[in-house]
Amino acid sequence: MGHDLQDPQQKRFSNRDWTLLLSLTAVWILCLVLNLGTVFGEGEYLAAFIPAFDRTEDGTPVLVSLVADREQGGDGLAIGDRLISLNGESLVKITPIRFQFMLANGFSEQGRVDFLIERDAEQLPISIRPSTRKISWSHLPPVVGYATIAILVLLRAPNARGTRLFFTAFMTLAISQTVIASGSGYQVVGGRLFFIFMAMLTFALLVMWLITFPRPPIEDDPKPRVPLWVAFIVPILFPLPRLNYYFNGPLAPESYVLQTYSIDMLFTILIIAILGWNYWCVDPASRRKIRWVLIGVYLALVPIAIIQFTGALFELGDWFFWIQSIGLLFYVAVPLSLFMAMRHFNLFDVDRVISGSVLYTALIVLFALLAEGLFEPIAASMATSFGAEPDTGQFIFVGLLAALAIPIQAYLRPKVDHLFFRSQSNFRDSIDDLINEVASADTNDLEKVALLIGSRLSEVLEVKDCAIYLYQDEKWAPVFRFGTNINIEFDGDQAQDLKQLFERSMVPIRLKQGSNKEMQLADRFMGLNAELIVPFRSANNGCGFLCLGGKRSKDVYTNTDVTLLAGVAVQVALSYS
Repeated sequence: MGHDLQDPQQKRFSNRDWTLLLSLTAVWILCLVLNLGTVFGEGEYLAAFIPAFDRTEDGTPVLVSLVADREQGGDGLAIGDRLISLNGESLVKITPIRFQFMLANGFSEQGRVDFLIERDAEQLPISIRPSTRKISWSHLPPVVGYATIAILVLLRAPNARGTRLFFTAFMTLAISQTVIASGSGYQVVGGRLFFIFMAMLTFALLVMWLITFPRPPIEDDPKPRVPLWVAFIVPILFPLPRLNYYFNGPLAPESYVLQTYSIDMLFTILIIAILGWNYWCVDPASRRKIRWVLIGVYLALVPIAIIQFTGALFELGDWFFWIQSIGLLFYVAVPLSLFMAMRHFNLFDVDRVISGSVLYTALIVLFALLAEGLFEPIAASMATSFGAEPDTGQFIFVGLLAALAIPIQAYLRPKVDHLFFRSQSNFRDSIDDLINEVASADTNDLEKVALLIGSRLSEVLEVKDCAIYLYQDEKWAPVFRFGTNINIEFDGDQAQDLKQLFERSMVPIRLKQGSNKEMQLADRFMGLNAELIVPFRSANNGCGFLCLGGKRSKDVYTNTDVTLLAGVAVQVALSYS
C-alpha cells in the first residue's frame, strides 16, 4: 500500500520520477518561452474563422462562424458570405487546414488578410487585421502556480500514493495553458492542435486524480468509487467542435460557441459531482481537503464575476480589459488551495476562511447594488448642492461604503459562523463556559479542576481519550484519564527531556498531521497514543499538559481548536497556582 501525500515516508527519486519531472518540465518551459514571446513581443489576437466547405456545389467555403473585434474589421463580414479568395488565391475546393495556414501566414507576413467575398450576388473586398490589443499576461501567474505546485509535490513525496498522477495532471494543465496564439502558419496551427491534444490529456488526468482525491487506498475504502471510464467522457467530446478549424466536421460549425461552452459546462458539472460524491464518502478530516479546493475555486471565480457585474452596471470603457486582467490574477488561488489541500489542509481553519470569503462577497455585491440604485444619485445630488462635481460625491460615498464593510463584517461574522458552522461555533461557546467554570472552581483542589476539564473536553470535542499530566516526583503521571489508550507514565531521561522541552516552549504540539517542527517533537512522546499536547505552567513553575486523543468524528485539530485549548491550559495554570 502506498504512502499518503500528507504523510510521506519515502523521498528517494526513482528513474521514472526523474524522467517524468525532466520531460514534462522541459516541455512546459519551452511552451512558456514561446508564450512569453507572444505576450510581451509581437503577438496579437487573431480573428477566428470557421467556414463550412461543403455548402456549395463548386466547393466555395461559406462563413458560418467568426470571432473578431470591430477594430479588426470583423464587422465587414457576415455569416453566410461566400469566401472567393484570400490574398489573391482562390479558395475553391481548399481544405480547412490549408485555409488556416493561409490565414496565419497572411497575418504574420503582411499584418492583414484580404478577402474577396460574395454577398447577395455582389463581390466585395474585405480586409481583416490582427487586434491591436495584446494577449493578457494575467494568465501567467496561475499557470506558473500549477507547475510550481506540481513540482513541489513530486519533490516532497515522490513515492507517495497519487503523487505521479497529481504531478502529470497539473503539469499537462500548465502546458496546455501556455501555447502560442500567433506567428507563422506552422506555429498557429501546430499550437492549436497541440493545445487540443494536451487539453484532452489534461481533462482525463484531472478527472482520474479527482476520482481518488482524497479517498484512501481501495483496500481501506469499502465505499463505491466513481468508475474510471468517466474520466474519458470530456476528453472524447472536447476536440469535436474545435476540429472544425481543420476538418469538415464532425459537428455542425454554426453552433461552435454553444458546443464549446456546453462541453466546458459538462466538465464543470462532472468535477462538482465527483467532489460531491467523494465528500459524502470520506471522513471529516478528508472533507477539509475538498473544502480547500472549493475555496480556491471560489476565490478564483468570484473576482471575475464581480468585475463582470460591475462592468454591466458602470461604463468602464477601455479600463474594463485591464481590470479583467487583474481579476484573472486571482486564478492563482486554485493552485495555492490545491497545495494547502495536499500538504497543509489543517494549517488554517478552512471553515473560517469560507465564512469570511462568503460574507465579504455578499457585502460587496450588496454595496454595489445600493451604490448604483440608491446611494449614487443621492451622493451626486448632495455634491452638487455643496458646489462639488457629482463624480466627486460618488467617489467619496463609495469610499465610505467600503470603510463600513470592515465593522459590518466583524458584526455579522459570528452570526454567519453560527448559521453555517454551528458545531465549531458551539465549541467556542463551550470553551468560554469551561474557562469560566475553571476560574470559579476551588483552585486548591487540582484533582477537581482536572476532572472538570477532562470531562468537559471529552464531551465537547467527543474525543476517544483524554488525560491531564503533571510533573511530580521526577516523573510525568496522569491525574485525570478518560478512555483506555492513554495510560503510560514518563520517567527517567524521557521525563527530564519533556520537562526541558516545556520550559523552553509552551506551544501546543499536534502529534499527527502537524507541521514539520511538530512532527519532529512527536518522537519525544513515543508510546503515548494521542494526537494533541497542550502544555501549561503555573506561577510556581509547576508543569503539566493536556493530552487529547483522536476525535470520534475522525476530524483533525484545527488551529482554532488549538488556540481555544491553549486558553484552557492557561486557566489550568492559573488554577494550579
